[in-house]
Amino acid sequence: FTGRGRLLWTVAAFAVLLLSFLPLTGSGMSGGTRTSLALMHLAVAAALMAGLPRPEGRPTERSPAPHG
Repeated sequence: FTGRGRLLWTVAAFAVLLLSFLPLTGSGMSGGTRTSLALMHLAVAAALMAGLPRPEGRPTERSPAPHG
């Protein structure tokens, strides 16, 4: 519906990633636990963001269809 879909999904993904770090600020975890959980969150976020579809180009950027 919009030409900015990828941008919107990327911003949403970063917002969710930042929210996922909030529980790591609480007490009751050692430093190693926090580090390993943070690294796992980053790994999942990287995998999900890499899986976002790439834009195929806008209609004006595509080569013209052959007339036949």
